[in-house]
Amino acid sequence: GFNSGSALGKTIADGLPTTQDFTVTAKSMSTVSGTVTSAEDGRPLVATIYIPEYPGSPITADATGNYSVSLEYGTAHNFTVVQTGYLDGTVTLTPATPTFTQDFALALDVAACNASGYAFVSGMSQNFNGATFPSGWTVVDNESSGVAWDLSSNWLDDNYTGGDGDAADANSDAFGPAEFDTELISPVITTASMPGTFLTYISNYQNYAGLDYLDVDIKVDGGAWTNLLAWNEDHGSLYNTPGEAVAVNLSTAVAGSTNFQLRWHYYDPNAGDWDWYAQVDNIKVGDCLPIVYKLFLPLIMR
Repeated sequence: GFNSGSALGKTIADGLPTTQDFTVTAKSMSTVSGTVTSAEDGRPLVATIYIPEYPGSPITADATGNYSVSLEYGTAHNFTVVQTGYLDGTVTLTPATPTFTQDFALALDVAACNASGYAFVSGMSQNFNGATFPSGWTVVDNESSGVAWDLSSNWLDDNYTGGDGDAADANSDAFGPAEFDTELISPVITTASMPGTFLTYISNYQNYAGLDYLDVDIKVDGGAWTNLLAWNEDHGSLYNTPGEAVAVNLSTAVAGSTNFQLRWHYYDPNAGDWDWYAQVDNIKVGDCLPIVYKLFLPLIMR
């Protein structure tokens, strides 16, 4: 790019051609370079880098993870680094030196767990695809109204989470006006038997006017319920896919524990309830691990 040029005090005669030359100088540029790696294991990543303020965007980090781009001094540039299986890396930088280094270490997207060379290893999983509600799972209807967790097919719903077969579903909209406060509670999970401490699941939750909530809670060693995640806004499409993949790190909550339970709590604390619905599916507890670890895990756990 070039700096702009201007001319002041030029007299232009009516009806006569006028010539005005301009000499413009090149803008000062900075070479911004760096490496994109996996924060999990440090390996270089081929990644796409979007820089909206740069005319040649997007650029690519190569097989060694390296990239380089020439950017204007003094202009803010917004970087978004994208690679399947990893959370996006973002930074805003304003080059002010001839060279500048900006590295990116991308974190695994544990909820999706679709990075090359990784797979999710679960010690507990539930997809709600049986003919009846799964054994060991508890449903509580605190209002005794009938608006309670059940299989989605029993609500005459499709699975809007993106999973197959049934989902766990509580549908205030389908039931009609009724107070509701319903809990979906997992079996007791032995902490030491889990290969990791990430909770993952897929969900479709439609909130009505900010009135209702979908909470995820944990009870450790038989103690009180503690909140892990609280939703009070839409997640997913209304009566349609896709839903949303969720990952919650349980490591702090379960540290030093013997066992724990998980709860999905769908409720409206107001009077005159008639809201939308909540669905969850493909609930797992474990971790997103290198495939070589997955292959040897059964031998390690014997």
